[in-house]
Amino acid sequence: MKVDTLDTVNVYGCRVSSGRTVNYCWIIANRLTNQAVIVDPAWELATIVDTLHKNGLQLKAVLVTHHHHDHIHLADSVSALYGIPAFISKSERDFYSLSEHQFFTFYDSEILSLAGLAIRPILTPGHTAGSTCFLIGEALFTGDTVFNEGCGMCVGRGASPDQLFASLHRLKEEISDSIKVYPGHRYLTELGADWGTLKKNNIYLNIKDKDTFINFRMRAESIKNAFVFI
Repeated sequence: MKVDTLDTVNVYGCRVSSGRTVNYCWIIANRLTNQAVIVDPAWELATIVDTLHKNGLQLKAVLVTHHHHDHIHLADSVSALYGIPAFISKSERDFYSLSEHQFFTFYDSEILSLAGLAIRPILTPGHTAGSTCFLIGEALFTGDTVFNEGCGMCVGRGASPDQLFASLHRLKEEISDSIKVYPGHRYLTELGADWGTLKKNNIYLNIKDKDTFINFRMRAESIKNAFVFI
């Protein structure tokens, strides 16, 4: 289990899997109170429960970056087990007709006060219609919007490479270089790198022309290794 101690939060990384599908769900704990939120719980409920118990964490909310099954799989289960709310962007819930009873919603940049933390959701459509990154303390949780080495695919209803280009440009403008980045998947490099490093090394963050970005993102060969996670 990966644990990063930052100035105001501790970040616990749970590597979870189902068959060949590997995800990282993140538990973010207030260092003063041990109250916590979890981002994108999936696949292994026992791993999540064990992490919370061993570290004495009190879970207060579930945050979901987008509705794809590998990110939303245990949102209901964790919410019910701990009697806590689950949150997803209003754009995501409305576009994909998700149950109103399953999720509370938020708007872009609406500060969520949960677990004694000020959580800023940043709407980053492109991978899905209402994909969201969460800025919590000194950490950014990006789901499938951006990885260390790439960015999310733009396949399926509501996906848009045009919007993804704009979302990545927005992150480049608004996120400080020192912020640590925690995506939902890992390819090669260790998660928790700072944003400045991603800006230097991630090719998608260095394409300045929108049409070039769209053509590169949508090239057929990019699908080949899209799910080779570790």
